[in-house]
Amino acid sequence: SPTPGGAGLAEIALAGFISDYVPQGIGLVVALLWRGMAYYGYLLAGALIVPGWIAARVGERRRSEHSIPA
Repeated sequence: SPTPGGAGLAEIALAGFISDYVPQGIGLVVALLWRGMAYYGYLLAGALIVPGWIAARVGERRRSEHSIPA
């Protein structure tokens, strides 16, 4: 696929597949919502979780550097 994650082609294909089940014009909206939940949802979750995880790891490292060895 020429675009990351097959963006564009997957949405058009899904809109075509569900066109028999949803009103005209809604298929592309449903396909874009599906893409948002199935692909970009993970990116959003990572953007929310990773900074806190990194901060916790950096805090652990700083505490271990400042601790007095036994």
